[in-house]
Amino acid sequence: MQGVSFSDGTVYTPGIIKKIRQSVVARGSTTYGYLTTNDKYIDLESVKALISKTGFHGIFDVDLMRRGTEIFLCEINFQNGDYGYAYTRGRIFRIYGFLIV
Repeated sequence: MQGVSFSDGTVYTPGIIKKIRQSVVARGSTTYGYLTTNDKYIDLESVKALISKTGFHGIFDVDLMRRGTEIFLCEINFQNGDYGYAYTRGRIFRIYGFLIV
């Protein structure tokens, strides 16, 4: 998932990239997926609270993995991640949103 964290503590996450297929050559890289606004296994509010508690403000992405019904935190990247274009393609301009606030 990707989002923007603002200096007032507000965290905006426009969606979650659901991986369907990964690259054989670049292991772990998504070659096919889709953008959704929710996932029944991810507690989005907990992820937002974690980002807010770091005190970071800017563009970020969070890598999560699911095994069955369990969700595991892989990493938090305090920068624009690999999936950034998927949001732009969906007409969600996170950088613009961050700059105007």
